[in-house]
Amino acid sequence: MSEGLVQAAYIIAALLFIMSLAGLSKHETAKAGCWYGIVGMTIALVATIFGPQSEGTLWII
Repeated sequence: MSEGLVQAAYIIAALLFIMSLAGLSKHETAKAGCWYGIVGMTIALVATIFGPQSEGTLWII
């Protein structure tokens, strides 16, 4: 992955984490908030593992 793509993935993941916290604040939106957090963490993990500075992080898989 290029550096720009990794940074874009981190920004999207951060926005999803914020949306997850907002979603978890109410009973009605908690399920969606949980999914926002799951998707955000998955994006951040993939960006970290396959990013340009990923030497030595493939053991996570």
